[in-house]
Amino acid sequence: DTGGRVSQFAPEGIVLRLIDGKYKDGTSDSEFHKMAYDGEPYQRDRVDKDTRSITVDNPALTLCCAVQPEVLTDLKNMDALRAEGVLARICFIQPPSLVGTRDPRKQKPLDDDAYLPYEMTLQRLLEVDDTELREVTFTPEAQAALIDFVWKVEQELNPMRKYAGMPEAALKFGGKVVRIASLQTNAARALEAESDEAIFAPVGVDAVRDAIRLVESLATGMRYTL
Repeated sequence: DTGGRVSQFAPEGIVLRLIDGKYKDGTSDSEFHKMAYDGEPYQRDRVDKDTRSITVDNPALTLCCAVQPEVLTDLKNMDALRAEGVLARICFIQPPSLVGTRDPRKQKPLDDDAYLPYEMTLQRLLEVDDTELREVTFTPEAQAALIDFVWKVEQELNPMRKYAGMPEAALKFGGKVVRIASLQTNAARALEAESDEAIFAPVGVDAVRDAIRLVESLATGMRYTL
């Protein structure tokens, strides 16, 4: 009914526990999450009379969870999930704890001036004609910046370099830059673009450079998380 698009939002770590095989005899159940990340066709055959076969031609998964650090350390199939690149597909953000310093008297209310444009942007993107898949393209300068970044990451995979201990995650950095740059560009254009085509015009080099900086920042945290 949704054309393969699905989202999983959770305030706890239940999604990761399900991937880890919470209800599957302890065996990890990550195939859909891996395929949906890459947009690969997914099929699960019927196993008994109470279930049905499922085929998703173009899956697209959005995953957002607030996970306690202890959930990650408690995953039974951590090694397999790391080796298969399941966890590497996720952008982990682990800010310093503010417990003991949160003064309710100084909490600021929601900024309506920021929230309204955000809401309007999402609404505009939801109105885009999505009957056909759209190809994400980049300007020549953006492509060159992306290729330079991928080569830089490749060199950092050498022994004794900073990504040597996290190859599964580092090999996903280029793809993350592509996703972040394209999504940020779409959002930035949404309210001013006169057509859907204008929203999806080639992504520029500035967006790629911004995405590279963000991914490099996330990489710092991932070294300690994974």
